[in-house]
Amino acid sequence: MENSNVSKKLERIIQLLKDKQHLTVVNPNAGSGAYGQVMTAKEENGEEVAIKIVSVFDEIDSIDEQKLKEIKSEAQFLQMCHHPNIVSYKGEFQLGSCYFIKMEKGEMSLQEFVDKKLNQGMSEKLFVKLALQMLSAIQYLHSKNYVLRDISLKNVLLDKDYNIKLCDFGLAKEINPQLATQAFLQSQVKGVLFYFPPEVLVMTNFNSEEKKSQKIYQNFDGDVWAFGVCMYLLGGASFLHVLQLTQGKETFQLSKLVSIEINQILLNTLQLDPKLRPSIDKIIQDFKNIQLNLEKGKDDEIGYYFNQTELFQQAQKEIDNHKYQEAQVTLERLVKINTHNDQYLALLGLTHLEQYQCEESRSISQKCLSINPKNEIALSCMGYYYYEKNDLKQAMCYLQKCLNLNPKNYRALTYKAFVLSNQQKLDEELLTLKEAISYNQNYPYSILQIGKCYFKKKMYEDAITSFKQVIKLLPTIFSPYYCLGIIYYERSEFDQSISYFNKALELNSSNQNCLYSLAKVYLETFNYSNAIEILNTLVRLFPSNDLYLATLALAYSEIKDEQKVMEFSQKSLQINPQNILALNCLAYYYFLKQQNQLAIQCLQSSIKVNPCNFRAYFYQAQILLSEGKHEDAILSAKYSMQQNSKFPNAQFLLGQVFEQIGKMDKAIKYFQEAIMIQAKYELPYIDLSQIYRKKGQYDDALFICKLALQNNIKSAKIYNELGKIYEKKQYLSQAINYFSECISLKPSEQIYQNNLKNCKELLSKSNSKIKI
Repeated sequence: MENSNVSKKLERIIQLLKDKQHLTVVNPNAGSGAYGQVMTAKEENGEEVAIKIVSVFDEIDSIDEQKLKEIKSEAQFLQMCHHPNIVSYKGEFQLGSCYFIKMEKGEMSLQEFVDKKLNQGMSEKLFVKLALQMLSAIQYLHSKNYVLRDISLKNVLLDKDYNIKLCDFGLAKEINPQLATQAFLQSQVKGVLFYFPPEVLVMTNFNSEEKKSQKIYQNFDGDVWAFGVCMYLLGGASFLHVLQLTQGKETFQLSKLVSIEINQILLNTLQLDPKLRPSIDKIIQDFKNIQLNLEKGKDDEIGYYFNQTELFQQAQKEIDNHKYQEAQVTLERLVKINTHNDQYLALLGLTHLEQYQCEESRSISQKCLSINPKNEIALSCMGYYYYEKNDLKQAMCYLQKCLNLNPKNYRALTYKAFVLSNQQKLDEELLTLKEAISYNQNYPYSILQIGKCYFKKKMYEDAITSFKQVIKLLPTIFSPYYCLGIIYYERSEFDQSISYFNKALELNSSNQNCLYSLAKVYLETFNYSNAIEILNTLVRLFPSNDLYLATLALAYSEIKDEQKVMEFSQKSLQINPQNILALNCLAYYYFLKQQNQLAIQCLQSSIKVNPCNFRAYFYQAQILLSEGKHEDAILSAKYSMQQNSKFPNAQFLLGQVFEQIGKMDKAIKYFQEAIMIQAKYELPYIDLSQIYRKKGQYDDALFICKLALQNNIKSAKIYNELGKIYEKKQYLSQAINYFSECISLKPSEQIYQNNLKNCKELLSKSNSKIKI
């Protein structure tokens, strides 16, 4: 309920800003300061600004004068600041219970810069530039007798050109320059402990009774400490180490990212005794000396200000956009500059992994781990390498090491799910993937894998949603299209299935599984020419694949090409004598040759291999029907239906049996069932129409034929049936049109020629009678 209220309040604020100030909020959660929340918004002229929001109401919904005074004081403070490294004041206003300060917007904070590991690729020149700009802003504020008290990475912004912009002055305080120290009430300290100087941190450890009587003492030296902490963190130190350093439990550690000279400056700023810390002026002079030396000398290996930083950032963007080849080239440049940077090596290993270059990835990842055994990316890459090698124990070992360091590593969780999939631990795999997605909702491989889990569980709607999301994120990978093709095939949504298989083949035209699946869909939809074309391609590519040979025999059996049925059935059986599809097709060949005994022998062999072989029972029913054994044919066809309820041929055959024995109602029922299963199956339409035509129900017959044409627009048999219906109705001109359409589709069929000739003769006789 509380979250709901906060959300509604936020919505009201966003609307108020739009209505009253013509500001369109871009990001309602851009950050938070010591006393308020920060949004970003667009002005009417398109300029983006940051807006600090502070509630000035107390607990009983009336104006808190102290809060109002403090926020106005901060706005006034910002307004009087005119410095290139301090965010510029853009205005202030009050709306309802909130007070707003509008200011210049930064691109990112130094905290984000560190979180994205951009500092790993930072040049020494850029480090010095950032330090000098921050010091310049602090020096400016100190010159106006202000102590900041809340310098932290999140309160130091960078613009698009990597220029420093200090922000959030909620804790800034004017001091008396005549005093050596300045007292601040304990209640006023709201900054982050990591940045507090030791002299302040000690005071925060008093118990509540002592806090009431004690004051926190901080002067300019505290800002020097906070500056030192920011630069120490920028140089690669951890927050935990900083806290332990402040408490005197750890000593200063040299940063490998910067020179000895810079390390010495940072060491001086982080002296526990504030009296030993250098002044801002001294630190500025020291950094200027380093800057001068860098500019005097030739450009070092690291390059200009932004060389490594920009390259590293570029590589990260390329990886985020799944442009792994481009990222590989960028990272190879970085590794050439700095061969011992574990972060460069880790990402380079990842780019090889994403391109399925597992051996290259392993080699680079191992080198990375020799430099930094705790590099998460390298550990996860090694885990995936061993997964690909089917060494699941070793894979899980590396992945668990990575997850022990960072339980939220979504790549490691995804790779762990791959291992669990191989171990057939479906439920555990699904939970692991859900966890991975909770940490990164846009990593396509987590979503792809969870889609496969849903498919295995027959949760088709969830699977479809997942695969479509992958396509939206990464439209150039094969798997989601192929998986969607399979799902729609399973659901008998064949047009969708064909569409996705074709899209998959645009990305990987030689994938045999996809080609075979598409051929099966064409067989299901009676598109035999396309099925035969694909299967012939597969047989040429894989001449020893008995399944492809048998399926090609099946396709030829549908168009009654007896020679091809025999040829490919026998080839399949030479490779695998127990291929039931080939045995069934061979049986059908013998049936076409009216060699029923040989056909039955083949079917019995097929049923012996697989007693649930629905196609064998269907062929058996066909043979029994041809022999006039109607009851046995019915039993065999029904058994075929029990094994595969989606096989329309069995229903159609039952319709034919009942039509032959004069049970028209049952015949109609089974023909309708066959149509319901497969709307593109033209034969049940024709037989159903014939029954209605023979019963004189011409309108019903016409309805069935026109329904058939919606799915089979080029069916000569349906046009022929329409011609017969109109002929019976004595609409001879229309009948002639339909018979002519038959001949345009099948010009060599003599029966259609005869039907057209007879109809024209009837029309001629009819016209003669009218003249008489």
